[in-house]
Amino acid sequence: MVCTTSGTILAQTKEPVAASRNPLRFELKTAASKESYSFVYLNDAIVRFVLVRPKKNDPRVLMSIPAAFTTLDGKVDGVYVKDGAVHGSVNTRLGGALKIINGQFEVLDTKSGAALNDDFLQTLASNKASLFQEFQVIKDNLASTFKDKSKFQRRGIGKLRDGRPVIVESKTAITLSMFAKDASELGVKELLYTDMGAWSEGWVRDPKSGQLVTIGADRQATSKQSNWLILIAPQK
Repeated sequence: MVCTTSGTILAQTKEPVAASRNPLRFELKTAASKESYSFVYLNDAIVRFVLVRPKKNDPRVLMSIPAAFTTLDGKVDGVYVKDGAVHGSVNTRLGGALKIINGQFEVLDTKSGAALNDDFLQTLASNKASLFQEFQVIKDNLASTFKDKSKFQRRGIGKLRDGRPVIVESKTAITLSMFAKDASELGVKELLYTDMGAWSEGWVRDPKSGQLVTIGADRQATSKQSNWLILIAPQK
């Protein structure tokens, strides 16, 4: 049984800035496990993958979260595509990827990286598309299972069964397997993980006030973040 209540990822507001068109909608959902999750419905917000820390004083930026893992030497983990070029090398341990074309995204099953061949990546680059690797938490309605039993706050981006794009964030520290199971139960069809743990700090703009709210419980490695997924206000 799933309990759904009105709620928001927003807990407190900080750093007021000029408001922009903001289609984001927030909802708090509770799974049968009794764990609570914030759902951010993107609606027609534009999705971008960036390598430069987003500016909080840019009213067009509605949300910013870390995307791909960052390696110990400060680089983006795995292969990625940005600005017409392919960088890095395929990480076969990461079975998913996010493909972004014209501000819209698709979660890909990379078959443990095998689908990320040179032709595919070069085609993305030539079309000015973006891509980064991550764990795929849910594949076609099926929750993935993970051997790792560590508990962290979790976050991911994907699509609901009705096709709506969404970002899902746990309220507490849980295993990745529980995150996958609960998100699937709550109607998520495809879900790609985004970097968390000490890298979890992000922020979101309140649709009503335009003020910024910091999200992510563990913010120790904020300065070491190397890449971000941002949501941009749609054109008027």
